[in-house]
Amino acid sequence: MPLDAKIILSWGFIWESKGLSELVEILANFKMKYPSWKIMLIHAGGLHPVFARGDYLKNLLKDAYRKGIKPTELMITGFVKEDDISTFFGASDLIVLNYMRGSASASGAAHRALSSHRPIVGTDDICIGEIPKFEVARGDSKALMIAIKEVLASPMMQKELVAKAEKVAEETSWKNIALQHIEKAYILTI
Repeated sequence: MPLDAKIILSWGFIWESKGLSELVEILANFKMKYPSWKIMLIHAGGLHPVFARGDYLKNLLKDAYRKGIKPTELMITGFVKEDDISTFFGASDLIVLNYMRGSASASGAAHRALSSHRPIVGTDDICIGEIPKFEVARGDSKALMIAIKEVLASPMMQKELVAKAEKVAEETSWKNIALQHIEKAYILTI
């Protein structure tokens, strides 16, 4: 990974509702509008089993190539081992949750991003509604691109987003949720 590039991280299972093809389009637009920027998109994760036999990823990579995106600007890792997840979070400047259809259930990937100590930009998709983020409307690629640019350009905004995410990560930690359940159970038994 280039040390001087701004790294946008998308992560989790790859499938259409995660909006990866739109992020590839945004990356191509960044390259065209801001040619002096060094920017990279990493998707840390593999294909969702539903798409394992289809052409979704192959078509996505062909599209990226047609748009002039180089392998040094787009990395799709495949499955990431638990021990390596924090490496990708640590290398990124921004996490983007471009959820498109409310079909990613409770999204463990989104909740895991809370404790990454990185700012999050995401959509108003219902399955990530409680995730603190710079929020844009689903399917609005232009607004998403603007949000990404604004967050990357503002260290103050980055700090605010990280602080909000860390607060929610602490509130919803396994320990705190377990304590809440214990307290409720104790009250019910009295």
